[in-house]
Order: sequence, then C-alpha cells, then structure tokens
Amino acid sequence: MEIVFLEKEKPTSRNASLLLGDFDGVHLGHQSLVKKAKEFDEPIGALLFDVDPVFFLDNGKSKKVISTLEQRIETLKELGVSLFYVIHTTKDFLSLDPIEFMEKVLLPLKPARLIVGSDYRFGKMAKGDPESLKSRFQVEVVPLLIDQGNKIASRDIKSLIENGEVEKASALLGHPFEIIGNVVEGLHNGRKIGFPTINLKLSAPYVLPKNGVYLSEVKLGDLSYPAITNVGTNPTIGLLDEPIIESHLDGYQGEAYGEKANVSFLSFLREEIKFADLEALKSQLQIDMNALRASLK
Repeated sequence: MEIVFLEKEKPTSRNASLLLGDFDGVHLGHQSLVKKAKEFDEPIGALLFDVDPVFFLDNGKSKKVISTLEQRIETLKELGVSLFYVIHTTKDFLSLDPIEFMEKVLLPLKPARLIVGSDYRFGKMAKGDPESLKSRFQVEVVPLLIDQGNKIASRDIKSLIENGEVEKASALLGHPFEIIGNVVEGLHNGRKIGFPTINLKLSAPYVLPKNGVYLSEVKLGDLSYPAITNVGTNPTIGLLDEPIIESHLDGYQGEAYGEKANVSFLSFLREEIKFADLEALKSQLQIDMNALRASLK
C-alpha cells in the first residue's frame, strides 16, 4: 500500500485505475467502483481528502461524518485499493473550477483511467461531471446502486444512524458502522454497580446513533469483545449536557485509559430511560447482558 500526500509529495507515476468520490463510509455504492476497477489489469488507486469538504461548504449538508480518512483508507485497502492520493482540503482548493481541477490535480497523477459513479460532481459549484472528465481522460462510469427506489448515499446512511437503525445502515455500508476514539476516565459510576465501562473520546465529528443502548463489538488492541454500548446522557445517575459513548465489555477486566478503541454498532437494543434507582438500572443492565450473550449463540 502507498499513501501520497499531494501537498508534500510528488505523485508517483503509475498507470492506475483511479477512483473518484467522497467515500464517506465506503458504502456499497463506493465499493461498486472498486469492483469495476478490478476488471482492468492495473493497480487501483483512490483520490481522497484529508478533511471532508462538507466542513468548508455552506450547502446545508450534515457536518458529521460516517468515517475518518484512516477508516476510509483501511476499508478501501481491504477491498483491493493499493494507492492513495490524499488532497489537503482548503477553501482555495475547493474554489478550483472543473478545468483547473483536471489540469492541476488529475493530469499530474497520470491515471490509466478514471472510475466514477454516474452522479459524480467536482470543481467549483460542482459544475464538473463525468462528461467533463471524458474530455481529458478515459472514463468508466458506474451506474448508481439503488436500494428501495433510492440511490445508496452517505446522506441517507447518516439518517439511518441518527434514527438508531444501525442494522439497516450497516447493510448499506456493507460492514458495521464503527466509531473510533481514545479511552478516557469517566465518573466510575458503572463500576460502582458492577458494570464498569470504557468511556470514549471520539477521534472525529462522527454522526451518532440516537440515544439508547446497542449491542456492539469493541476492539482494543488485537482483541475484540462483545459489548453493550450506551449513547446518552445518563439520566438515572446524573443528567449530562452532551451525549457520551460508554461500553461495558463482556469478559474485559482492564481500564485501557489512553488506548484506541473501535466500537462497532450491531443493533439497537432499547431506549435510554431514567430508572427509579441504581438497583433498577443494575437489573436492566443484567437483562441487557443476557440479550447480548443470547445474540452470540
């Protein structure tokens, strides 16, 4: 695998099939581009942004992401992409018109061909399209993947996640919805009732599932643990101003402060509610754990 940060490094001269898109979540639609690229006897590359352009654009789109650059690279790598060109996102870059984008960014990469979805747009005001690219490059245009009458799009997957429909979101992603963060010290309330949790400080402005309890899998280092993950404000113990993400890992006894944790949301289990007391909360958490263990059988 090769990663080239275009602001700092000269592009390597390789006749790659180059994928273009935003790749947030690397969903099934994005994966169809990789599938198309595998039809050609060439290395497969992808052009990515170090910061998602949505953070620079006032276009009404969500400023939350499904995946980080690190996650996008890792997922694409697993699919067979071996070359990554990373663009440093700035307002100046986003002001390039389609011709400038092709001349300053794409032509120096010397791709054998470009592979895009039929809805791909680029350049200032999104005026560039696949037909624009065909004026300078060999282009393969991949039809949109349709689910229940609509194209598979990151925007709709975000909505599913926000509604707690993580199973549907994962089906369109082609892999579980996952967030990454560092384990930080919490208030130790879970430990006091026999259900210690790891608390996550997120590594990116992720779109979050609605408040509630989820069956999940948590990876710490080289090991993964079945877990129940709560997204919420702890109404029973002491209402918080902002939602937190905390997971109780089945079979884990450590603290993991400072470690990176990957939390994959598998299914929605129940709403977050305020219990009468800590004993009632403890009883419910045991029911949650029984549901988790039953799901593994």
